Amino acid sequence: MVREPGVKEIGTDIGRITLNTDLYKLHKTGEGHSEFGMDKTAELLDGGFGLYSTTDVRKNIGPVKTQYYRISLTRQDSARFDIGLETYQPYRNCILFGIPGQVFSFYDVSEDFLAYYMLFGEQFISHSLLKAGQQEYFPFLTYAGLQCFELNTDTASEIEAIIFKINDEVSKRQFMCHDVICLYIQLILIHANRHYGAILRTGQATSNSLQHLYTSYLKLVSRQFLTVRRVADYADMLHVSPDYLNRAIKSCSDKTAHELINNMMLMEAKAYLLYADLSIAEIAYKLDFADPSHFNRFFRNLPRWSLESSRKYPIHGRIRSMSLSAAIMNFGCLINHTTAMTTEQNKVLVRWINKEFIEGGNLQTFNEIFAEDFVNYTAPPGSPQNRDGVVYFFNHLLKPAFPDLTVEIHEMIAEGDKVITRKSFHATHKGEFFGVQPTHKEVVMDVIDIIQLRDGKYIGHWGILDVHRLLAQLSAQ
Repeated sequence: MVREPGVKEIGTDIGRITLNTDLYKLHKTGEGHSEFGMDKTAELLDGGFGLYSTTDVRKNIGPVKTQYYRISLTRQDSARFDIGLETYQPYRNCILFGIPGQVFSFYDVSEDFLAYYMLFGEQFISHSLLKAGQQEYFPFLTYAGLQCFELNTDTASEIEAIIFKINDEVSKRQFMCHDVICLYIQLILIHANRHYGAILRTGQATSNSLQHLYTSYLKLVSRQFLTVRRVADYADMLHVSPDYLNRAIKSCSDKTAHELINNMMLMEAKAYLLYADLSIAEIAYKLDFADPSHFNRFFRNLPRWSLESSRKYPIHGRIRSMSLSAAIMNFGCLINHTTAMTTEQNKVLVRWINKEFIEGGNLQTFNEIFAEDFVNYTAPPGSPQNRDGVVYFFNHLLKPAFPDLTVEIHEMIAEGDKVITRKSFHATHKGEFFGVQPTHKEVVMDVIDIIQLRDGKYIGHWGILDVHRLLAQLSAQ
C-alpha cells in the first residue's frame, strides 16, 4: 500500500518556505550533472515554477511548511513522504500531490530512487483550473483527499510523457511558454482525477468505517491544530462522541487522539527551529502559547513516545528531565531520523546559543551546550581558555558595557563538525568598557567565529572580534 499504517511520532518546528531561488538549496545538493528540467539552476520560470528530477535531491528534507503546490511522479524505487500526520511511501507509478500550507518531510530515500517533480505557486497557475474556487474538482488538492495514490501503467506513462513535454518547454523557453506549461499541468490534473475515482472504487482509499474516521481525524488535525486543541471539538466536527473517536484512533494506531494533536504541535515547532530565526518566546507566540514557560512545560510533559518513534529512531536524552534547549537537540536528531548530528542541526544549535546565551545571558543554556572540555583557542592573552573564560567575557565584560546587545547573523557555513558564522553585534555603550566611560553611542561589532561540535556540544572555538575598531567607534567625535 502507498499509505503507511503508522503515524510518525515526530515533528516540531515550522518555517514557511516560499517558492523562490533560495528554495533550491533546501531540496537540491547542486552536485549532480542532470540536464533535466531545472536540476542545475536555482532559477524559477517566471518566478513561480520549477521542474526537477531526484538525481541530486537531498536525502532528508523538512519538516517544512511549504507555500506552493507539488506534483511528483515516482518512476523507480521509493522514498517516504510525510504530509501533516500522514506518511506515504510511493513506488513506481505513484503520484503525490502537495498544497500550500501543509507540513512536508522527505526521507528514507532508496539508492536508485527516481521521481520527477514540479513545484509551482498559486500565482503561476492562477488562470488555470486551479483558480479560486476550483480546487474542489480535484480532491487530491484538498486536505480531505487522498494525496498519494498508484496510477495504472498507461496513465502513469501518459503523465510522464506530459512531464517531458514540460521539460521541452522549460529548455526552449518559446513564446507563451508559461501558458503552455499551465495547460500541461491542467492535463496532468485531469488524468489524475479520472483515475482517482477508480482508486476510490477499488479500495486503495480507506473503506473500513473506523479507518475512515481515523484518516479524517488526521486530516482535520493537520489543518486545524493551531486553533483547535481539544479532542471533543474534533469529535463534534466528525459527529461522534469523544470516547468513540479515541477508541477509533487507538484501534488504528498506538496513539490517543490527544497524542496526535501533540505530534502535530511538535512538527510545527520543529520547522520553526530549523528554518526561522526566532526566539523561543516568538515560537511560543506563533504556536499560540500564552507564555514561553507554557511552551517549555508542553515539551517536558510529553510522554516518551513523542520522541522515541515507532520506527525506532533512537534519541539521546530523556524528555521529562530535559530543558527546552536540550529538547531542541533531541528534535534535531529526529529531523533526519538518525542519531548523528547533521550540519544543518549544528547550525540550529549555534543559532540557538547566539540568541539564548550571547543575547540573553542564559547560563543554564550555556552549561547544557558547552562541553566540560571546551577550549577557546583564541581567548585573549591571560584569559582562561575554558568555559569560565567565555562566561567572564560575555557576562562580566561585554554585557555590562553593552546591556542591549543583539546578534545579527549574516551567514552560516557548516562542514563536518564545524560551523562558521559571520555576524554583527549591535549595542549601545551604557557601561565602562576597557576604561572608556559610557558614551551612549550605538556601535556595531563585526565578528567571525568557528565553532567545533561533538554530539550536540560546543568543544572548540576560534574567533575574530575587532576590539580596536570598537574602541575607535567609542572615541570618535
